Amino acid sequence: MIHAADSALMLDRQLLYYHLSKDTALLNNNKWKSFVDSMKLTPMGRSMRQSQNSRSAINNFEANLISIDSIATKIDNKDTLSRTDTLELKRIADLCPYYDGIAVYKARYLLHKLNLTVVLNDCERTQVDTSQKYIRLKSVKDTSEVLFSLYPNPSQEWVTVEYTVEEDQEIFFELYDVLGKRHFKEQMKNAKNHRFNLEGMHQGMYFYRLVDQKTILESGKLLIQE
Repeated sequence: MIHAADSALMLDRQLLYYHLSKDTALLNNNKWKSFVDSMKLTPMGRSMRQSQNSRSAINNFEANLISIDSIATKIDNKDTLSRTDTLELKRIADLCPYYDGIAVYKARYLLHKLNLTVVLNDCERTQVDTSQKYIRLKSVKDTSEVLFSLYPNPSQEWVTVEYTVEEDQEIFFELYDVLGKRHFKEQMKNAKNHRFNLEGMHQGMYFYRLVDQKTILESGKLLIQE
């Protein structure tokens, strides 16, 4: 079993290495040398260098990457996927990325590429803290109504956020990279559905936030693909 703190650390390391691999300047920076060298020895590092040498899975993070790498190679070669391949792809895509690694995002990207349905794991949905007391209450006609949703994820040029913004609210949608740099900020209008143009954003993993002047209302991860 992998503990939450350990899995979060492994996911952060994988995401950081993924982004460094997309930036040659940072990848060759002495500041990151020891980190990059250590990651090169992992199945993820070997996979990203397109090496098919013998690799052993030391945990579910690495095992999932090895499995996805094999399926991705078939797709790139335009080979027909077997039923087993398809089931494995869907299985990994349904996992929690915080416990099962960046392979989950890669699986979802491949499903999106194949025009198949992509879903979020329950672990990625921000839960409302019922222990807190709120002054302003939103009227909800249907108790089954989803209070927050972000899709598609992975996304390309556009992303839609479902969140009701009322007249007295000033809420912003923000995107940060894994190094904490903000790349996008736009105020959400007085509406329920908000569509944001992400054209020009580099592909990779970002952290999204819905914030008002004092509070982070929602947060999570958004994968942008070209």
